[in-house]
Amino acid sequence: GRRGFARALSALLTVLSALLLAFQLLFGVHYQAPPLAQQLGLEMREYSVNELKATMQWLLERVNELAPSAPRRDDGTCDFGSFDEMTAAVRQGYEALSAKIPLFGTPTSGLTPKPARLFSVGMSYLGITGIYFPLTAEPIVSIDNVDSHLPSTIAHEWAHARGIGPEAECNFAAFLACSAASDTRTQYSGALVAYVYTSNALYRYSYEDWEEVSAGLCKQARLDLSVHSAHWARYESPVQDVGTAINDAYIRATGQPDGVR
Repeated sequence: GRRGFARALSALLTVLSALLLAFQLLFGVHYQAPPLAQQLGLEMREYSVNELKATMQWLLERVNELAPSAPRRDDGTCDFGSFDEMTAAVRQGYEALSAKIPLFGTPTSGLTPKPARLFSVGMSYLGITGIYFPLTAEPIVSIDNVDSHLPSTIAHEWAHARGIGPEAECNFAAFLACSAASDTRTQYSGALVAYVYTSNALYRYSYEDWEEVSAGLCKQARLDLSVHSAHWARYESPVQDVGTAINDAYIRATGQPDGVR
């Protein structure tokens, strides 16, 4: 019995080690690459609260410009069409971006994000909107999300397929790709999600400045954010807390100390 247990344990460890090695070779190496900012020639330093406030204001103005033109249903919520339509629009954004910055070129395998049709609700309960599965080289996106955020999520997971590891860098790549798209839906999604990130940051550092800027957000964007909050409120549970904790631990293990934040 002990011998059989030892063999089974040895086999399990061998399989896990092989999977870990495959992960490192296929994707883990991207976490050791030079920072995206360095590759783009951008300055990285500690920014002031006033600079963060100015960025939030700039994004708010962009959101307000795009929100009225975003396709909507009769109840005012975003209606961005099918997953394939959104993916095609994001693809065009990356093509336009890569024409200016070859770093963001299409992967050699021409990978396309896959919709997680069977597992999307389960992913939502775990607090996950998308994953990149390196063993099959597939960006996988949950379709159980609001339309206003889906294009940005697609662009984020597609950034992983372009060899970008860190989550914050994928967020930035997604914003650039969405901004470069000719499609209003995609531009709006990228601007809105970027606005949320900067808004959350300013809220932590200076509530007064956050209150001043956020008061100028248009009614369409306010509706989209309230719909997004209501959607995710349905999944708040200990299960989501566990899923977030696991995701946070994984991100930290790849050398990103801020975790899911």
